[in-house]
Amino acid sequence: MKSNKSLLAELVSDSVRNVAANLVSLPITFFSSLMIARILGPELTGITSAAIALILTYTINLHMGTLNALSQRYPWLMGQGTPEASEEARRILGVVLGFIGITAAGSAILVLILAAWKYHTGSHLLALGLCFGAVISALQLFKTYYFFLIRSTNQFAFLSRFTLMFAWVPLVWLAGARWGGVVAQWGALAVTELILCVVLYRTVGRNVTWEFDWNASWKYIRLGFPIYIVGTLFGFFTSIDRLAAATLLGTTALGIYGVASMAGTLLGVVPTVITQIMWPRIAEKLGALGTDWRTIFPYIEKPTMLMAFLLPPLIGVVILAIPPATETLLPRYVTGIAAAQISILGVYFLGLMGIYGVFLGTSLRLFPYGVATIIGIVVGLAGSYLSARLHWGLEGMAWIKNISHGVVAIILIFYVGRLFGLGWKALVRRMVILLSPMAIVYLFVFWLIPLLVPGNAATGYGVLKQLSYRVALLGLLSSPLVGYAIHSGGIAGDVASLFRRATRS
Repeated sequence: MKSNKSLLAELVSDSVRNVAANLVSLPITFFSSLMIARILGPELTGITSAAIALILTYTINLHMGTLNALSQRYPWLMGQGTPEASEEARRILGVVLGFIGITAAGSAILVLILAAWKYHTGSHLLALGLCFGAVISALQLFKTYYFFLIRSTNQFAFLSRFTLMFAWVPLVWLAGARWGGVVAQWGALAVTELILCVVLYRTVGRNVTWEFDWNASWKYIRLGFPIYIVGTLFGFFTSIDRLAAATLLGTTALGIYGVASMAGTLLGVVPTVITQIMWPRIAEKLGALGTDWRTIFPYIEKPTMLMAFLLPPLIGVVILAIPPATETLLPRYVTGIAAAQISILGVYFLGLMGIYGVFLGTSLRLFPYGVATIIGIVVGLAGSYLSARLHWGLEGMAWIKNISHGVVAIILIFYVGRLFGLGWKALVRRMVILLSPMAIVYLFVFWLIPLLVPGNAATGYGVLKQLSYRVALLGLLSSPLVGYAIHSGGIAGDVASLFRRATRS
């Protein structure tokens, strides 16, 4: 087994490469999304969100937990290292692929039924969008299977190359919207999804043979279904703000709120990539450690501290950039600026809860994870309803989102900390340390920086110059946080080792 030091250096290497690849591709996605929103307008953007984005959020869960079983069972078996475990690890890949083929067909049928109902009620454009959503949902299940296979087998170097190779895809969506309108954009989404599936099959999936075995599938459904339920609850929990905006405020409001969603997608790549990388590693370690599982705590603590100190400056930059970017590129969306700035804070809490959720999922401690998520859902639903009744608007929805995310993060941190034997005083101190960086950056971007660099520019050049001053000032003020994160726990040595290896290769 790899030493603690070499494994941590490998985790840093994979994290840096994949985050860097996503930070190259996501600005293209972000720019394309902004321009598509500008071209289509709030109403058509809202219809697209309802017909495709929200549909994909929910139909992805029709794998019934088999993908979750793959992500938990495969690395756990490889960690055990016995011949029997290796044989089951090989077979699970084909069994899950066979089941995905069935669920992809089921996904398309369900969405087409919804499309027929919408057409019957008179929502013809929405019905057409749902037809495209049916095709995309089936393709998304296959694509997601291959991504699970890549992550479960630790092929993160390939994943970073794949991300860079297809960074151009959002530009195709933009071209469709620009020269063909919303329907052409939907067509571009379907075509590019098909291309991605074909490439993934030819590069990583060609050696996996379909196996339609109901008994084996049922075994993995029983293993993965509880993880699936918690994952579905978590997906619902993280999309409550958009669902509430569409239901309580209308699709036009959802379109305006899309500025917040786009910004969250851009920044959310950091905690998402790190949790994806940590999932198979922690599962494999748990399989190898057996009853000595408490020694895994550094693999939970170190990435969480990194995100607690490195995410706030990135969030601060996005908060500063949202007003000038929206006013320049999306003037019809300016009413959503405040909500977007507030909503983006939720990424921080996702970063805090991420690795704790990974540990609970890979160790199959799903009941407490599910309870914490349900509490977050209740807070989100009740708060969103109250916000709508009190006419707090999109800003109220955004604050409720942050409150619900914060509640879940605190519950997970305290629960897992108690599992590892930390006392209440130590947990309170740790919670203060984890929350302090975001509180400090919040004061910087909403109070100190606007005070030192007032937003009074009148021209486009002046706005860009003013933004550059604000970002530079934020970088200077937050540099102690970044320095502390890099040098605490040997991160500086891990990063230096990564660059030395990259230089030699």
